Amino acid sequence: MAILSTSPAPTPPRRRSVSQASGRDPSLPAVDRPRSTSCGRQVPTPRSQSLQRSLGPRGEARSEARKKEPPRVEGLPAVLFLDVDGVLHPVQARHPRQQFATGCLALVADVVKATGAAICLSTAWRLDPSARRFVEEKLREFGLGPPIGRTPNLAQFHRSREILAWVQEDSKMHGHFVQSRPRFGLQPDTAQRVVELFKAQQQPLKSHA
Repeated sequence: MAILSTSPAPTPPRRRSVSQASGRDPSLPAVDRPRSTSCGRQVPTPRSQSLQRSLGPRGEARSEARKKEPPRVEGLPAVLFLDVDGVLHPVQARHPRQQFATGCLALVADVVKATGAAICLSTAWRLDPSARRFVEEKLREFGLGPPIGRTPNLAQFHRSREILAWVQEDSKMHGHFVQSRPRFGLQPDTAQRVVELFKAQQQPLKSHA
């Protein structure tokens, strides 16, 4: 498994006070208004009203997350947890023409082709159905199938906990993280590190086959 993100590397969850747990996810766009696409459609940002509804009261969100078990990952050769802002386009991109850069999407497609990875969305875009469908459309344009799932929304802006909850293998995730350069989005050297990470993980499996 690999995590391709602009956020800091995830660590196993620890007990924290409310003040320690608060904070803003750097991958979230700074604007709240819907984005209009070049074809005239409007795609809500991850911080739109749907995001606020999905967050709900903190305790309620956690309770709901506990009820839903994450999809099983046994049998999957590789799972790529994918962010959008700072990975599929530079994090400062606001205009539709700047978003979902062709070069970045092509590199993700290359990674998936080289590793056989399945994509799981960890981006804030996953929280809004319209935004999520738009991401899936862009992935499909580059020959990528629909994501196998998305990380749960446990509490506000706890990206690492959401990923760990999805895989349910906290102790095994150390060293599985690749951080992109947010100002540029996914670049060839970063994509190559993702491929090498997957191959390094798959090698022990082949030796025991």
